[in-house]
Amino acid sequence: MSGLSVKIDDTAFKAQAFKYQSLSGRSFKDVLTQQTGVLCKKLATTTNPFGNSGSGKKQGDKAVTKDVRKVYKTPATVYDLIRKAKIAKRASAQAKRNKRGQFKKQKNPAPQVADAFYRAYRRGSYGEAARILHSVKIPKYYTTEVGSFDGGQEHKGARHGSRRKVPDNTFAKLVTNDAQIKRYLVFFCILRPRQRWVNEWRRSSIR
Repeated sequence: MSGLSVKIDDTAFKAQAFKYQSLSGRSFKDVLTQQTGVLCKKLATTTNPFGNSGSGKKQGDKAVTKDVRKVYKTPATVYDLIRKAKIAKRASAQAKRNKRGQFKKQKNPAPQVADAFYRAYRRGSYGEAARILHSVKIPKYYTTEVGSFDGGQEHKGARHGSRRKVPDNTFAKLVTNDAQIKRYLVFFCILRPRQRWVNEWRRSSIR
C-alpha cells in the first residue's frame, strides 16, 4: 500500500537481545538472524490463509478460494447457469397451433442460448459471449466481462476492508479459463504470501 509507514519501538527487543547475547556468548548478528527466522516463521503461519497444516490450513485455503471465485467464473459455471435460466421466447406470428387451435407450448430456449454462449467463448469471440450472457440477465452477472485472465487485477480491486476480503454481494467480474484461475489461486494467493516471509529469512541469514 503506497504511502504507508510504520513506527516500531524496539527498545524492549534490543534489551532482551543484548541480554541473550551476553548469556549465550554469541554475536549480535547471530542472535538477530535467529530471531528473524523465528519472526518470519510466525508471519508465514499467520499470513492468510492461516496455519501450515490440519484444519486451520484447510479452512484458510477454502476462504481464499471462495474469495477468488466470487470474482472469477468459469465458462462451465456460466453455461450451467444459462441452461437453467427461464428465458421467455419471443412471440411469433408463425407460432404453431395444435388441432384445437391453441398455441403450442414453446420450449425454453435456454439450452440453445447456453450452447451459443459456449461456442462463442471457445472460438475466442469474447464480446459476443458477453453479449449473450448479458441478454439472459442472470443476477450478479449483469456487467460481467468474458475474456482472457487478467493476472488477478479484478480480484485485487474487489478486496476491501482491513482484512482485504471480497464482499459477498460482489458481482462476478470476469468469465475466464479455469486453469488460469487455479494457478492464480495456488501460486499467488496461497503459496506466494507465505513464501515472501521464507525468502526474507533466507536473505537475512546469508548477510
